[in-house]
Amino acid sequence: MHKAGKFNFVAVASSQRDYVNNGPEGNTSVYMRNSVVPNLHGQVQYSYKSIFAGAAIDYKMLSPRLTTDSLYVANERLNCLSYSGFISYKSDRLSIKAQYIYGQALNDHLMMGGFGVSDTDPETNRREYSPLNFHSIWLNTALTTGKWQPSLLLGYTSNSGSNENITGPVYARGADIGYVYRIAPMITYVTGKFSLMAEIEYTVAAYGTNDLNYKVVNSSETGNLRVGLGAVYSF
Repeated sequence: MHKAGKFNFVAVASSQRDYVNNGPEGNTSVYMRNSVVPNLHGQVQYSYKSIFAGAAIDYKMLSPRLTTDSLYVANERLNCLSYSGFISYKSDRLSIKAQYIYGQALNDHLMMGGFGVSDTDPETNRREYSPLNFHSIWLNTALTTGKWQPSLLLGYTSNSGSNENITGPVYARGADIGYVYRIAPMITYVTGKFSLMAEIEYTVAAYGTNDLNYKVVNSSETGNLRVGLGAVYSF
C-alpha cells in the first residue's frame, strides 16, 4: 500500500486456499495454481473527514484442465475481471455504507457466480470457457439515538449470464437464480459494555431455467424469513 495525501493505492497478488472456485475437479484451488498467475487486485481509496470511498479492479486466470479426458494436452485458460466501487459516511449519529460489485466467477468469494463450457473440440475434447456475470449492490445505514441504534441493510444481486453461449457443463453457485434481494432491519440497545440486538431478515431468490447464455428465464420467487436475537458484552 502507498499513501499519497488523502489517497491510498493498494496492490495485491494472492492465491487461493480456503475459498476456491468450482470446476471439473470440484471445489479446489488447483485451477488457479495451474494457471501460474496469481489473483491480481488493485484499489484506489480516498479518505477525507467523514468520507471514505474507493474503487477496485480484480483479475484472475483459471486453468480448469491441463489434460482432456482423452489425455490430450489441454492448456485451457479462463480470464475473469471484476470491478467494485464503495463509499462510507460516518458522523457521531449516522453511518451509511454502500458498495457495488460487477463480478465474473466470484464464487470463491462465497458469492453467486462461476463459469461454463462455451465450446468443445470434437476431436481433442479441448474446451473453451466463459464466466458468468453477476451484479451486486448493497446499502447499510445505522442511526444512534441515545442508547438505541436502529439500522437497515438492503441488498440485491442479479444474474446477467454469460457473454457466450454455454454448450457444456457449468461450474457455478446459484446459476439458476435470476436475482436475489434482502431486506434486514435491526435494532440494537446499548447500555455500558452490554448490547442487545434483534434482527428480522427477509430474503427472496428467483429460481428459473437458463437460456443459451445462461440467463435465467421463467423465474419464480421463493422467500425466507429469519429472526435473530443476540447479546454482546464488550471488555
